[in-house]
Amino acid sequence: RLILAKGPMKEPDLVKNFYIISIICGFFAILTTLLMNSTIDIIAVTIFSGFFGLITVFLLYRYPRIRGIVVLMVILIVIGYLYLVAIDLFIIPINLIDINIFGLIIPTNILISLIIVIPGLLLWYYITIKYFWSQINKMKK
Repeated sequence: RLILAKGPMKEPDLVKNFYIISIICGFFAILTTLLMNSTIDIIAVTIFSGFFGLITVFLLYRYPRIRGIVVLMVILIVIGYLYLVAIDLFIIPINLIDINIFGLIIPTNILISLIIVIPGLLLWYYITIKYFWSQINKMKK
């Protein structure tokens, strides 16, 4: 991710930016764990999201070279969350006959969700690779 940081960096700057990105990714990990339980405890999700959001904004203000990378990560997390909420609202409530494979019962709505999620993950991968190479090509010019 630091390859995409704007401009050349010396080792101390590289280490600082690496730590900041690691901290922000840790916030994202905590938030995604909380978002999995958002239907149970929305107040905790709101409080932690606001707290981590303020800290992230402060860190991005102090370290502007990593803004583009963090904004891309936030956009992908929000799109992924909305994708999963849509699946939860429209696919999971459908009562279909479960598939029985050698005694292993697989819920059909979960299987449909998996089939829908895989193209989304492939699209996510494609977008990040395209962004990466476009930034690399900009650096070469």
